[in-house]
Amino acid sequence: MVAHSLTLFVVHAETLRARGAELPDWARAQVDGLAAAGRQSSGELRDLLRMLRDPADADPLQPVPDLGGLNALPAGHRAAGRTVELTMDVAPQSVPGPVQLAVYRVVQEALVNARRHAPGAPAQAAG
Repeated sequence: MVAHSLTLFVVHAETLRARGAELPDWARAQVDGLAAAGRQSSGELRDLLRMLRDPADADPLQPVPDLGGLNALPAGHRAAGRTVELTMDVAPQSVPGPVQLAVYRVVQEALVNARRHAPGAPAQAAG
């Protein structure tokens, strides 16, 4: 049921993207973000369901986010006119994979919360 609802969400977002010429610039950026987040969530949900069905098949089908992907996170926030600064003082390859995924998710959630609860304020993450 959840997978179906999420797929429907992505279909609606993609429909809006197809009509992007009719939307203002700020709305196009938002719709692009919605569509990307929906596709990512859908893939992660598929991976989760597959692992729950067969724990022996625990390898994800999609690449798992890591510290190398952190620089892409602020793009959607910057497109919405926000100032975002990310600094990292550690070599990504020196950090274990599960920790990289956890850091990625924490920064991702922090940026979403900053955008939701402090619209227009600059965001900064350092580590």
